[in-house]
Amino acid sequence: TWAKDSTDSSITINFQRTQQAFDNPLVYYDKQPRHGDLTRYEFRSNAHLKQSPSLQRSVAVAQLDNLQPATTYYFVVGDRQTGFSAEQRFKTLPGGSAPLHFVVGGDTGASAQTRAIFRTAARTNPDFVVLGGDLVYGPKPEDFPKWDEWLKIYTEEMKGTDGRLIPLVVALGNHDVDRSLYAVRAHYFQFLFEQTELSYFTRHFGAHTAIHVLDSGHIAAVDGDQSDWLSETLADNGVQKNKIAVYHVPLYPAAGDYYARDPQREREVWEPLFDRYGLDLAFEHHNHLLKRTKKIFSGIESYDDRGTIYLGGGCF
Repeated sequence: TWAKDSTDSSITINFQRTQQAFDNPLVYYDKQPRHGDLTRYEFRSNAHLKQSPSLQRSVAVAQLDNLQPATTYYFVVGDRQTGFSAEQRFKTLPGGSAPLHFVVGGDTGASAQTRAIFRTAARTNPDFVVLGGDLVYGPKPEDFPKWDEWLKIYTEEMKGTDGRLIPLVVALGNHDVDRSLYAVRAHYFQFLFEQTELSYFTRHFGAHTAIHVLDSGHIAAVDGDQSDWLSETLADNGVQKNKIAVYHVPLYPAAGDYYARDPQREREVWEPLFDRYGLDLAFEHHNHLLKRTKKIFSGIESYDDRGTIYLGGGCF
């Protein structure tokens, strides 16, 4: 994932252990393959621990900065007490005006079909993957086996043809949230994917693309702090050629109730901001179908160059 906006010169590596806690977790990395020989890696980074007894695992996160753009790095993770992983690799984004290729979807689940679709998507060699929520359909602490299976499928299948791991940008979905009697928590979303302290954020890609990851009311309200942030962020990013939003519940559902509370509230609060600041494309999920609208401006089909295309529908 990326916990920072410097997507061409940083990466955030997340790794977990399920049987015991890490002891001083580390990442060794280099621009050349070292095949797990720790003495030969040029760089080393400490990782901070994120432990949760209720989730029965120990997660470590390493932030790698000052990387070179468009460069492949080889790395291992682990600790000296119990050993290190097999060597993996990632590639930094090119930055600048270089074109980008990414795949997007949501509502993935963790099944044989998920594995096949991940494998197919990976063959297109995307620079990164954007997922719009409802990854596993298991938001409670006892659902950890489902998340382990999902992570296993993603790590094994979502690799480029050169073997590199493909980074993730993840939005929150309703089935990622545990709504108990006492609190609303997204246990795994916030524990496994180091991106931001909030459930909404922006990532910039090169000099031309901004992706605004939104929370369609699952933890943060659509209005209030989130809409204030969205207005300021879209205003600040007016020079971006490609202005994109990704979120879970659609403003323009092609299935379900058009006048349901959540889509209607998003149209009331977000759509005026999309129109005001020229959002080009919105990736929507949740309804498990594929749809693409014409350009929509102020709630109707646009007859000039203004407006946003609403694309997606979920089910990857």
